[in-house]
Amino acid sequence: MHLFYYQQGLFAEEETSSTWNLLGQVVSPTTPPRQPVESPGVEEIQLPRGESAEAGAAAEETEDRESRLRSLRTKRAELEAKLQAGALRAENEVLEDRVMRAQEDFLGLQAEFKAMKEQHNERLDSLRLALEEQQKDAEQADRRVVCAEDLVRFHQEQRRMMASHWKQQCQMKDERIRYLNLQLTEYTIDWQQLGVQRQTEASLSHEHYCLEDRHRHLLQTQRSLTAETSRLESRLQQANAEVKPPVLGWFGGQLKAVVDLCLTSGASWDVSAVGPPGKLRNATGQSRKLTSRRRCASPRHRRRTQEEGSADSLSG
Repeated sequence: MHLFYYQQGLFAEEETSSTWNLLGQVVSPTTPPRQPVESPGVEEIQLPRGESAEAGAAAEETEDRESRLRSLRTKRAELEAKLQAGALRAENEVLEDRVMRAQEDFLGLQAEFKAMKEQHNERLDSLRLALEEQQKDAEQADRRVVCAEDLVRFHQEQRRMMASHWKQQCQMKDERIRYLNLQLTEYTIDWQQLGVQRQTEASLSHEHYCLEDRHRHLLQTQRSLTAETSRLESRLQQANAEVKPPVLGWFGGQLKAVVDLCLTSGASWDVSAVGPPGKLRNATGQSRKLTSRRRCASPRHRRRTQEEGSADSLSG
C-alpha cells in the first residue's frame, strides 16, 4: 500500500523516520541503508537554571522519546535482517501484485462510477422534465376544477332562480284557477236559484232565435208528413182497387184500422210492409212504432221538447 501511494506521488517529500527509510530500501534494495542519526542523550541536555518547575515534565518527555527511538531501532534491525534473508522481497512482490489489481479495480470502478453518474444524471433530467410536465398538468387540472366549481355554483344559482320564478308563476296560476272556480261556483249557484229571473236581453234574443229555428224545423216536418200522408192515401186507394173483395176480410179491416191510426196521428206508414193477400208483415213492430210516434206527436210531449231545447240554447 505504501508503494502504491509512493507511485501515485501522493507523498512528494520523504520523511526522515526509520520506517520510510526502510520502505525506500525495500523499493530499491541496491541502495545502501542510511545510517541512523544519533540523537543527543538525556545527560547531554542542559536545563536552564530558572526552569526548575518544568524539569520533571521535560525529563518524562525525553524518556518517552528514548523509548520510542529504541523500539524503532529494534524494528529496523529486524527488517534489515529479513531483507538480507530475502523474505521481504517475495512479500513485496505479492503486495505489488495486490496493489496493481487494486489499482485496476479502482480504475474500473471509477469508470463504472462515471457511467452510472451519467446515467443517473440523464435519468434525473428526464425525471425533472416529467415532474415539470406533471406540475403543469396539475396546475391546469386545478384551474379546470376551479372553473368547474364556478360553473356548478352558477348552475345551482340559475336553478334556484328558475325554481323560484316558476314557483311564483304556478302560485299565480293557482290563484287564477281558484278565482275562476269561485266565479264558476257563484255563477252556477245563481243560475240554479235565479236562472229565469236574471235573463238579459242577449239571452232573450238568443232564446227567441232558437224558438224561431225550432218553429221552422217543425213546419218543414209537418209539410213532409202531409206529403207522405197524401202519398199513402193514393197508394192505399190503388191497393184497394187491386185487391179482390173476398180476400180483404180480416186483413182489410186491420189495414183500414192501421191507416186510420196513421192518418189521425200524422205519422208515415210503410205500405211496402204489406205482403201478399192474407199475410201481414211486421204488424206488431209497425203498431209499436205508430204508438211511439203518436205519443211524440202529443201536445204535452211537444211542449216538453220545446222547453228542453230552450234550456239547451240558453246554456249554450
